[in-house]
Amino acid sequence: MKKCPLGIVTAFFRGRRLFYLILFLFFAFSFNMGGLLATPSANALDTLQKGMKAPDFTLKSMDGKTKEFADIKGQKLTVLLFWSTWSAYSQDALKQMEQMYDMYRSKGLSVMAIDVDGQETTDQTLSQIKSEISGMKLDLPVSIDYGLVMYHDYGVIAVPSTVILDKNRVIKYELAGFPLMGSADMADYIDSVFKSGPRQP
Repeated sequence: MKKCPLGIVTAFFRGRRLFYLILFLFFAFSFNMGGLLATPSANALDTLQKGMKAPDFTLKSMDGKTKEFADIKGQKLTVLLFWSTWSAYSQDALKQMEQMYDMYRSKGLSVMAIDVDGQETTDQTLSQIKSEISGMKLDLPVSIDYGLVMYHDYGVIAVPSTVILDKNRVIKYELAGFPLMGSADMADYIDSVFKSGPRQP
């Protein structure tokens, strides 16, 4: 018995809808897992890498003061966290680094959260940055990379990205994004430098 042409057409489009739904879910899942479970070895910088001396920089703090590496460097480590208000994982990265800063600031850890929202920093952008800082109750220092000069000098390839320097500005660690495994390994690295023992969950 032959199928009704209308039935065949209906089945065809139902099949296509199912196919596209599966395809959409696959890419959505892959994208999300890429953000959360990216490999810890993923490079954060395009032209620099671990062991190289990072370039000096000039930033503007939220109160308009000029900051260079010599002004902010820690006795042992300096963490540079490139973040933005539009980046999905920036808040997670900021929260983690706020905790590390609270734990080790008195032992020689310096942190600078560097906003890289865009090439131009408008009054609206400043308002969004201040709102983000206030909403998260951040205590760590925040600066703005006007014109994304430092962003390009360092060759940052993802936001957020974290770069850890020693007191001589040598890159000791870098992490692109905020992968679960990678961020935990980075925190363990900071712990090991300050010899604090295992972190509390």
